[in-house]
Amino acid sequence: MPTLARFATFDTPGFSVELQEEHINSCCAAEDFGRWFHRELCFALPDTNIDFYQEDFGWVLDIPIDLGSDVVMITVAFYEAEDGEPAFTCLSFDDRISALKAVFNKKLRPMGAALMDKVIIKTTEILGSAKGVTNVQWWKDGVKAGEPSPMPWLTVEA
Repeated sequence: MPTLARFATFDTPGFSVELQEEHINSCCAAEDFGRWFHRELCFALPDTNIDFYQEDFGWVLDIPIDLGSDVVMITVAFYEAEDGEPAFTCLSFDDRISALKAVFNKKLRPMGAALMDKVIIKTTEILGSAKGVTNVQWWKDGVKAGEPSPMPWLTVEA
């Protein structure tokens, strides 16, 4: 059965990664890319409300699933490896649907999963067409954990 990876890393030489005074920490140096990605995702999903704000772990794009607080959350963060590896930016995707809501509203979990898949597929298109993004790698088990793939489509072993 196919599944989609939820973590992407890539090099962003076409975007500024300069730390600004208003950034909470170095993860937030991906603001330039995050603002561009937010615009591109809003354009790709015109009927979707997408909030964009800074957290201590990077920039967040929240996409509400319903009128409640449940969201598909995308984190945009910048990392610079200590061992001299090139700097990269990372996207991680998470559907924040409370177990209690999922029990009482059977539509939420499928809605969240379908929206997550749609967002990941649109992200693949956006990253693939961006001139300032190179070396895109998708990871199933976490950022730089396990084996990467150039596309998010993975196969789950039975």
